[in-house]
Amino acid sequence: MNNKRTLFDYLYQNLRKQIISGQFDYGSSLPSMSQICEIYHVGIRTVKDVLRALKEEGLIRTQERKPAVVIYRWPGNGTAPSSVPYILKCRSAIADAYRTLEIIMPILLSFSVSVCDVRSMEHYANALAYTQKINSKNNWRTINFLLHDVLQASGNSLFNELYSSLQVHAHAPFFVEYSSPAGLSNLQNVRRYIAIIIQALEKNTPQDAKRCFQDIYHDITVYILCLLDAFALSYPNVKEDPNASYVWHAERGRDHYYTQIARDLINKIGTGLYPSGSYLPPEAKLAGQYGVSVSTIRKALSLINQLGFGQTLNAKGTLVIMQDDQATFHCMKDKTFQHDTLLYLSGLQLMALLIGPAALRVFDRITPEDLNALQSHFEKPAAIPLNDLLFCILNYLDLQPYRIILEEVSKLLLWGYYFSFYSGEINSKNQLSLLSLKAFHCLQAGDAGSFASGLSACYCHILTVVRNFLIKYGLPEAVSIRTPPVFTP
Repeated sequence: MNNKRTLFDYLYQNLRKQIISGQFDYGSSLPSMSQICEIYHVGIRTVKDVLRALKEEGLIRTQERKPAVVIYRWPGNGTAPSSVPYILKCRSAIADAYRTLEIIMPILLSFSVSVCDVRSMEHYANALAYTQKINSKNNWRTINFLLHDVLQASGNSLFNELYSSLQVHAHAPFFVEYSSPAGLSNLQNVRRYIAIIIQALEKNTPQDAKRCFQDIYHDITVYILCLLDAFALSYPNVKEDPNASYVWHAERGRDHYYTQIARDLINKIGTGLYPSGSYLPPEAKLAGQYGVSVSTIRKALSLINQLGFGQTLNAKGTLVIMQDDQATFHCMKDKTFQHDTLLYLSGLQLMALLIGPAALRVFDRITPEDLNALQSHFEKPAAIPLNDLLFCILNYLDLQPYRIILEEVSKLLLWGYYFSFYSGEINSKNQLSLLSLKAFHCLQAGDAGSFASGLSACYCHILTVVRNFLIKYGLPEAVSIRTPPVFTP
């Protein structure tokens, strides 16, 4: 198993960036420790350790039984020039974050608008009122709250987390508050952006809303890139920090080794490597394969039993069984499994929305050698063509935040769970394999648009099959995770 950044690192960097970038202003309170636990899915000990580190760095003040207070601030009034070198150290990372926002946010927002009533949102009236005001300091916060409302209403548990992480990494509050040099428009006081966003949210069709958001995010990205260029001219000696890269964990707080091992075993069961009626390798052998203790393997096998993919028998081992309707119904009574299953469906929906633009972006970089390698790999008995195509795209995707997002979402997707519906049959007769190979043939033929649409159709298919099954057998909440339209360039 690969070592990941610890939960401490993730939480520390996330809170630190929000403080340094101004999302938590001087004198404002952080969420309480219990709220931080809930928001970031971490334990109270991790929270205490992170707050202690932030205090030692001089960023916050803590007091017993009270939320931590931010004591970091830029010198002077407003956004001080002394903060600009810090921004320049993250220049390339910030630029990539805005380029990624420009691609994905029009997609997520237009889809969310299509499944909710914007006018019923908590912050809609406030945002509408601000379009009539001049130079209101909180304009950006109001519209930001409204966008969070819209993303939340989509029913997808990942949209808001993803948007928040990109906003933090892009240092959005800094750029909103910054007083621009001559010749560069200032985002803070341009009321038309709020009016245009309101207009985009009210569009009757998703395509109209998408075009509006594309224009908005394009303008903002151009502005930010110009501002970064201006900063670089003013501070030519500032060097970029090579470690200033985007970090996002779709499974934060749910990435224990035993969970990863259980998912890997489910994939191998569903894809036929461990067929129904056979036994999994002995615990000691599995411990050696995964480089963990036997107790960790036992936790993984316990999870396999709970999910209905195996039955551990005394003195015999763990018998592989295929999940049936009754096993699914039993699992869906457990709130933890309900939550994880909805997260899985959210990941499928997010991948269906984002894989198309990623495929278009890398299409011209895929070489004839790549095509030959893919064709050869597809012929292997346990090959999953869609998985191979995804890794090919990730290999050439140049926007680091976009690549991290797709990599993290792909960790949520259990191929074995889908293929378990087909008794481990993952050859070309399977519907998903047929769709994947069709997309591959479009790639071979040089048809970029059909290749991108074909990959989107694959994830839409998986979402529809699994969601409908889960709705029927114990998870009515899955209705809220709708299958999006297939991506069209």
